[in-house]
Amino acid sequence: MKKALHAEKANCSEKVLKEDLIEKINDANNDIAEYEEDLLDAKQAGKSDKVSKYQKKITAEKLKLKHLKDELGKIN
Repeated sequence: MKKALHAEKANCSEKVLKEDLIEKINDANNDIAEYEEDLLDAKQAGKSDKVSKYQKKITAEKLKLKHLKDELGKIN
């Protein structure tokens, strides 16, 4: 009985962790999409400082996304 309870708790914790990672992945994808829109606007406005800023944000967010996906892959 204790083994079953422990297995159920572990499975529940894993499920919660997986859901949390999926939510963070979705948030990162949304952030990337927003930054790409902002980058396009900055390019069209000729604001090189803003272009650089959004390029850095996109790069950082894509790295974060990769780490999140790696974590999710370890759970699956």
